[in-house]
Amino acid sequence: LQSVQETAREFADRYPAYRPAQQLAGEAAYRGSNWRDAVKYLDRAALSAETSPDLVFYLAVARFETGDLEGSRTALRSALPRLAPSPFLDRYVKNILGVPD
Repeated sequence: LQSVQETAREFADRYPAYRPAQQLAGEAAYRGSNWRDAVKYLDRAALSAETSPDLVFYLAVARFETGDLEGSRTALRSALPRLAPSPFLDRYVKNILGVPD
């Protein structure tokens, strides 16, 4: 996974205006728990919760994990209506939005 992250990061840095490269680098960073890079690249991707709710959720998680609670809340609220329920999602909703069990 590390070599995938490195390759995606290099490509995204070489083509910062190419949104699919930013999405790929951001998702790779998210999957590797590299939260700061996930925020960097997913922010660059200018995501829409309507078309990419999963990636916006990844951004919410990454922001939460880097301490940006308000940014995390904003991203999660925009993506939440379009996400399939899961225990993983429920855990982050509780942590980010403070929703009780």
